[in-house]
Amino acid sequence: MNYNGLTGKAALYCGVNTDFKIVEYPVTPPAPGKALLKLLASGVCGTDVHIHHGRLTAQAPLIIGHEFLGEIIAVNDPKDGLKVGDKVIYNMAAPCGKCKLCLEGNSANCLHFEVANAHNPEEAPHFFGGYAEYCYANADSSALIKIPDGVDYLAAAMFPCAGPTVTHALKLGRVFQNKAANIETAVVQGAGPLGTFACLWLDLCGVKNIYLVERSADSPRAEAVRNLTDAKVCTTDDITKLAQDGLSIDLVIECSGNPNAFMTGCEILRNRGIYLVPGQYSNSGNISFPPQIITFKALQIIGSSQYDASDVADYIQFLSDNRDMADKLAALVKTFKLEDVNEAIAATEQHIYNKVALV
Repeated sequence: MNYNGLTGKAALYCGVNTDFKIVEYPVTPPAPGKALLKLLASGVCGTDVHIHHGRLTAQAPLIIGHEFLGEIIAVNDPKDGLKVGDKVIYNMAAPCGKCKLCLEGNSANCLHFEVANAHNPEEAPHFFGGYAEYCYANADSSALIKIPDGVDYLAAAMFPCAGPTVTHALKLGRVFQNKAANIETAVVQGAGPLGTFACLWLDLCGVKNIYLVERSADSPRAEAVRNLTDAKVCTTDDITKLAQDGLSIDLVIECSGNPNAFMTGCEILRNRGIYLVPGQYSNSGNISFPPQIITFKALQIIGSSQYDASDVADYIQFLSDNRDMADKLAALVKTFKLEDVNEAIAATEQHIYNKVALV
């Protein structure tokens, strides 16, 4: 590969509520143990919007973005059979591997957790994050999870963060392991990528009653869930009334990120119900909450923040097992050129599309 004069573009995060800036950096050969990836698609996550508005702290300048799907175009001393030409999802989670939780097999909640894109892009080799035409990564299966031949990378771009995030929460709740065999009625709060994947997974596992709670029952996101699943779309008032009228709800998954959703979730669950909370990922405000509801209903409330390479692998297996859905999933991804990153961020924030990705 000829690197002479080769440069690549990156969308630079410049600070809170500041427009992203397109910059160019030189592309150089990967260091030993590293791979050089070329952009296929890089999802815009709700987390990125939180960073943009200061609800999550990030030090500018930075190339943010953690949903990078790329093709390996160069690799130096790879492991695990990785090679040039492989299409991969880049798992940017970087657990320490040494703390108590890592040693117990819970690296997704590492006590010294870092992300691989948290480096100054002004320093070589520059390309660390997802909002760029190129990216460098560790050349092993903990960082790069191969997308099998025949799996549409654009379909994979629908849930590269949401899929593993929900999968890990389901595992913590002991729901994933038995494919929701003990769940008859489930409620999913929020119809973004997290909520859409949760509904899809529950539906494919045969859960009898699935309710999607959305602010507007006829929103484009809600319509997408209807087209993918048998979930019933309702409002918060609707599901609250159903619970008051005797609907026994076994599982609630909070995917909206709205702090007020937490109180509703606790109220509608049956005694000993399971509440998975992967959606509250930024400081979006506080609520007044009566803790005795947890005691009297003996609720099982489980938070879930990150995910690890095994969860990404499970997501890719999900895609491989359901290839007949690829066209529907790919059609839900709205693509923007990297240069149009500010428009892409705005579209994500406004919930115009089911999923936004930079290409």
